[in-house]
Amino acid sequence: MLVVNLIKHQQEYVIGHLAYALAGCAQTIVLCSEWVSKRFGIELNILINSKLRMA
Repeated sequence: MLVVNLIKHQQEYVIGHLAYALAGCAQTIVLCSEWVSKRFGIELNILINSKLRMA
């Protein structure tokens, strides 16, 4: 009985860690994509504006 409880507890522990890690990864991806879109969005706007001025 004790072994079964230990295995069950171990599974919950692993699943909890996986969920936490996935949440961390998702947050990191969102932050990175926001940073990239801000950075490159601004650079794209500058490129488009300079092209419009030349035209």
